[in-house]
Amino acid sequence: WHTDGTAGGQYSAMTMLVGITLSAQREPNCGNLCVHPGSHEILLPIYRKKVQNGEPSYDEEGSEPRLALPNGIHVLAEPGDIILAHQKLAHQVAPNTTSNIRYQIYFRIRHKNHSDYIKSGVLLDDLWVEFEGL
Repeated sequence: WHTDGTAGGQYSAMTMLVGITLSAQREPNCGNLCVHPGSHEILLPIYRKKVQNGEPSYDEEGSEPRLALPNGIHVLAEPGDIILAHQKLAHQVAPNTTSNIRYQIYFRIRHKNHSDYIKSGVLLDDLWVEFEGL
């Protein structure tokens, strides 16, 4: 598993991952996005500690082994479906044991005040500061 945008000392490179499904992923093992629900809440205090101590992220050389997370869930999707994921949600690509190629496009978006939130450090304290209304 990994979280996007956590290398090179960055822990909050974006606000949200947006995936658009281009090929059917109607069952597990179609190369689906595999997510670890609740992992963003588990990882936030770990990332905060890493930043405070100047430690490398899980994606960098010299980092400790990745935390064992509960089994991931394969996201089932149809072409045209949109998948939204918090930046700190652990995820990975599941195996593709089918004869079909899995097509997916991803965008990484930022809140309009993202840079200010990074400078203030609030993104390592509040998972939802960029999600007004939730």
